[in-house]
Amino acid sequence: MKPKNSALAGSPNQSVAKALQILRVFTQQTPRLRLKDISQRTGINQATASRLLATMREQGFILQEGGYYCLGWQEVLRMEGVVLQSMSLRRLSMPYLEQLSLLLRKNVNLAVLDRTEVVYLYRAEGEEGSRGYYHAGMRRPAHCTALGKVLLCATPEQAEPMFEGVGPRRFTFSTITDREAYMAELEKTALQGYGTDMEECIHGYNCVAVPILGLDGGVCAAISVSGPSNEFGLDEMQRLLPHLRNTAQKILLQLGSGEDCV
Repeated sequence: MKPKNSALAGSPNQSVAKALQILRVFTQQTPRLRLKDISQRTGINQATASRLLATMREQGFILQEGGYYCLGWQEVLRMEGVVLQSMSLRRLSMPYLEQLSLLLRKNVNLAVLDRTEVVYLYRAEGEEGSRGYYHAGMRRPAHCTALGKVLLCATPEQAEPMFEGVGPRRFTFSTITDREAYMAELEKTALQGYGTDMEECIHGYNCVAVPILGLDGGVCAAISVSGPSNEFGLDEMQRLLPHLRNTAQKILLQLGSGEDCV
């Protein structure tokens, strides 16, 4: 005799899938949502969403503040720490990034690509670097960052979704929003082996980035250095590029010892 619900054997648990769908609906732009909002954004009816939210609240993954829900910071941050510590790339790169930041006295960033966004894994703070707001896991659009150009230049087809619909957002007057111009920029980045951001993301700041290669020879991550545009121009970038490339090579050798890129 077949077990009950045999038609669902091997299929994902729908309650778990819906719970994960609810967790994903919270973003930096929408950190607090009402039940009605969650239902509309996920397509899950309010009764089911309410039950799932109650269960996740009991487990500490959701907090309720009046009529609004948000992620439970204690459990989410605990898991974030576990994830960051498990990433070989981040763990192996940290001492080299700190050394480079100390040498250059500037902020040094480590990032990977998630579709059309740059995800920052680590920042080594330099004495002369801009402090600003930063946290591991922070995202920036790939189209306006030196890191994004480096991460996309080997596979420019991945940049195509950015130019669909209304196209990429313009952050400054220098932001590249034209598809042909951006593709030409990716080709230039691939040929020269480094990418630049000349006030394309933040007015008054320039950035230069170089790739970190994976075991397969492809670009798996990138590191960057940034500074005020009035003192960090192309000449200064050229002066610092050997230091960035040397650091990227050291990290590559560590990954070559058998560690996965991420």
